[in-house]
Amino acid sequence: MSAAITSGGFALHAQNAITAIEREGIEIAKWDLEGRPVSAQAEGVYYRRGISGEVMARGRLERAGRVLPEADRRSVLARLRALAADAEKALRLAPAAPTESIELEKRLEKILSIGIETLEAERGKFLTVYRPVPILPPDRVLSFVVQLTEGCPWNRCSFCGLYPDRDFRVRGPDELAEHVRRALALFGRAAILRKSIYIGDGDPFTLPDGRILPLIDRILETFREEEARGTALPSPRDLYSFARLHSLRGRTAGSFAAFRARGFRRLYIGVETGNPDLYRILKKPGDLRDLPPVVQELRRAGLAVGLIFLVGVGGARFRAAHREASAQLVASLPLGPDDLVYLSPFRLVEESEYARWAAEEGIEPLERPAIGGEAAEMVRRMRVLGSRAKASYYPLEHFVY
Repeated sequence: MSAAITSGGFALHAQNAITAIEREGIEIAKWDLEGRPVSAQAEGVYYRRGISGEVMARGRLERAGRVLPEADRRSVLARLRALAADAEKALRLAPAAPTESIELEKRLEKILSIGIETLEAERGKFLTVYRPVPILPPDRVLSFVVQLTEGCPWNRCSFCGLYPDRDFRVRGPDELAEHVRRALALFGRAAILRKSIYIGDGDPFTLPDGRILPLIDRILETFREEEARGTALPSPRDLYSFARLHSLRGRTAGSFAAFRARGFRRLYIGVETGNPDLYRILKKPGDLRDLPPVVQELRRAGLAVGLIFLVGVGGARFRAAHREASAQLVASLPLGPDDLVYLSPFRLVEESEYARWAAEEGIEPLERPAIGGEAAEMVRRMRVLGSRAKASYYPLEHFVY
């Protein structure tokens, strides 16, 4: 059902998956079909609320966002509720067609029936279904996450602080099916916003094919069952996942084809750097020389890759070597139009092994403006070396799930 009304300085839109309200070009906000705020823009600041209940804010001129503390989060929610209440008053004065007015009235009634305390209580509900989701690639932020595994099977990279709160474990088939059902219940009708499935956490591909493929089948089977029962909206069909280079080496195009047949479209690999010395300092498992054959086999199977590099890692000492080796590595790969290269600004994790090494070695860190310039220079070098791979900036601070 789609409806649109303009009245009293407000533009109201009831779309298939979203209710949008705009006030005189000053404020705009969107809610999902369960009446929960999804995003907003006001006074030069963009806000996004995740199903986790966290709210991220980013200024118009800022490259990085920030997760709001409780008081600020509640203030944003109160402002959005007031916006919806004012829009409801304006709707009453609108000479709209009956069907459009009725649909928008229903949407606004749903939005206003959910108080701030109810929205805040959803933070606890989220944690009964998911472990915190610390990261997704920028093009997958609206994926439906299924945590086939929890944590990272390696979890010893010297720089990483993504999974400090959990040991690695694999969900069994029945637990996995229940996880999917509870996640669908959490999203409710808002699941329509989720256009793909992301298989988490850090690296499900550490499992051999004979173990991971039946679990993937169980996930897809559960989606189909819930859809058939009418307890879920039509499920997304495309699958994505993080994978460590170490877990992918030795797999052939025939192996990857089995994942392609189940709906996988792209795997994301944290390469971090093309410089072997820095790669060892980062304590990444495996060998950079494995990347070209892995990418080749993935491409032969029809799967795309997303390669992630850390801009600024290694500080001033490794600046030139990291940039040049990474650009050369990308240029050497058989990348296609669906492949992506992400340049993620390095964030120092205090108390990490990398932080201790940098302090002992006197590594001068790159400041944020320098990191932005370094990302642009890395892309320029990739182009000079002949790579036409799609490259984009990937700040972790933009993310809330």
